[in-house]
Amino acid sequence: MFCPYRQPKKGEMRVFPVLIIQCAQAGLLYVNGQFCGELTEPLMLPVRPEGRVYLEFRPLTGEAFPLAAALEFSQGKLLPPLPASVYALQWPDRVIDLELRPVPMPVADAPREPLSSLTLGKTRLFHQRLGNEEAICTRSKPLFAIPNGTRNLHALPLPEGITLLLGEHSGGASVWLLDIADPEQPALADHIHAQQLALEEKDGTLRALSYANDAVGHAFLTVYRPQGSRLATQSREHAWTPGAPHWPQSGPETLRAYVEAQRLGAEKEATAYLSSAARDLLATAPLPTFHTVLELPRPLLTPPPDHPLSLGLLETQGINLGTVHAVSARAVSSEHAQGRFLLESISVN
Repeated sequence: MFCPYRQPKKGEMRVFPVLIIQCAQAGLLYVNGQFCGELTEPLMLPVRPEGRVYLEFRPLTGEAFPLAAALEFSQGKLLPPLPASVYALQWPDRVIDLELRPVPMPVADAPREPLSSLTLGKTRLFHQRLGNEEAICTRSKPLFAIPNGTRNLHALPLPEGITLLLGEHSGGASVWLLDIADPEQPALADHIHAQQLALEEKDGTLRALSYANDAVGHAFLTVYRPQGSRLATQSREHAWTPGAPHWPQSGPETLRAYVEAQRLGAEKEATAYLSSAARDLLATAPLPTFHTVLELPRPLLTPPPDHPLSLGLLETQGINLGTVHAVSARAVSSEHAQGRFLLESISVN
């Protein structure tokens, strides 16, 4: 198990940030002017908890430009915004996964492989493969990417130069709202991805079934209607993906069900996973804002006493920076309508 470099201070353990640096391309890595080796696999090194850390990456191939970046640290954490070519995920205990993405060298346009075409009034659109990706294009340029393997593309013209384009793929179905008022300059105005889509052709109303992909099995039935340049939500109802919920049957499952219910805004369900003591505690110290639930890749260095259950709560602070907070809990056996355990105590690291 990886353990960060630590320096004691006045009887306490001081944990220095540790960067785990990687890059998809082979190259030479320099940190604060010092050569650190060839970056062919993730490299780990401790850094200062305050001030700037300077990175330089020199690709060994001619596929990308050299990269130089300055990272700002405060109290052992990265401060946003990050340089555009650096992506970071901050884990508990000041462990930071850092991915370098140097700017690629210009290359000739990827050859277009025609797959199908659509005629929308005076506008002609093409479904084409561009290298490893698929896209909707005009004769002269790509407009927007679509999921690979998209099939059964068809269109529904609407008033005022708006058209719905629908397609199916392995992830479900998608609909794109296109503005084709100017046949020479069609544009993507809005889009929806869902597991299932049903279209009412009279006015373009869409009924979408989307899965939350959580342990209990939440799903949502949402009705959208084109309004100007957007697909406006008309209603939203709760559903279950297998037809009924899969309530947690263990302590770890209960912790995951609780935090996922919180993420989905299902407050009543989330509260039912808590003992009265835990409810009182969370009323004064609620969970931090988060977007995704993750398994922690390593045990906490200093887990809260008597809190054996842990999960990560990912908070995004931009397109290339995220912070994972550790939530720890203690569960007790208690049969109830939503499972067999209750969370008796919860703490956030």
